[in-house]
Amino acid sequence: MDNMGVVLRAFIASMIAAVSMRLNILGDLLWLFLISVALDYLTGIAAAIYTKNLSSGAGLRGIVKKTGECFVIAVALITDDLISKTAAQLGLSFTTGNTIAAAVTTWLILNELISILENIDKMNVPLPPFLLAALRRLKKHTEQSSKNFSSDK
Repeated sequence: MDNMGVVLRAFIASMIAAVSMRLNILGDLLWLFLISVALDYLTGIAAAIYTKNLSSGAGLRGIVKKTGECFVIAVALITDDLISKTAAQLGLSFTTGNTIAAAVTTWLILNELISILENIDKMNVPLPPFLLAALRRLKKHTEQSSKNFSSDK
């Protein structure tokens, strides 16, 4: 492995460690998100091999999409921090903690888990029917619980 690869991996590992330390409980969600992203990507490749539809273009689009999801989490974290700092500047004792980021990360994890099951289903692996239904219900509940933030009243 070249030196640039080692430096890049060390940088990424330290950034993940710093974010995890800063975010306490959200750190656990971020790890679950990273694990679910990796599993989704791997099961996507396995399903593509199984169905004989393996495509480097589709794989690259998947990586770009996963990167975009990381950016969405970053925006949610910045939003939480911005709200807290703005409130403090105005003399208000209001903070979201990491509520927005936690809701966004949870929603993305649920998307990944649903996608993993869909990939596994493409390989004709038997799935308990209640599992996918439970994940979809959880996703819907997360969306409904977050409506207070997205309501345009």
